[in-house]
Amino acid sequence: MKFKSMCMIFRILLLFSPQGSLSLRNVYMAIPEATERGKPVAIKCMYDLENEDLYQVKWYRGDREFYRYSPRDRDESDAMRLTIKAATQEVNGRYTCEVSADAPSFLTAQVHGTLRVVDLPKGDPELNGLKPSYRPGMKLKAECITCGPPTVQYRVTRSRL
Repeated sequence: MKFKSMCMIFRILLLFSPQGSLSLRNVYMAIPEATERGKPVAIKCMYDLENEDLYQVKWYRGDREFYRYSPRDRDESDAMRLTIKAATQEVNGRYTCEVSADAPSFLTAQVHGTLRVVDLPKGDPELNGLKPSYRPGMKLKAECITCGPPTVQYRVTRSRL
């Protein structure tokens, strides 16, 4: 009985102490799976500080920190959004957002996401080697030419196979 009472008191103290209250919650990254080369792309790092102040947000590509946001900065940047003005192949990779709450807890959380920059084809894919029409049982042999890996769907009289 005495042990249970002590555990309950410890839980209550932990809950109401600044270090015991977990205030940095729901940290996640909203990152597009892919973006077109030359287009702007926004990567969001969302979080809920509850009753704490933000200390800083660090952004990494791979293992290298490339941007740091602090509310004390006289900067126009957004604490939850990283914008790349024109995506290039060089920005492909794994991104990490590290959010830190201010004193007294300095709780820190990291989330990761991967960005892929793609080159869209300039036109439709070309189909070579097709005959004007086919009879049932005839073999169809054709070559599809496109930039990049195509997504292929087979259809017969507009019905997917």
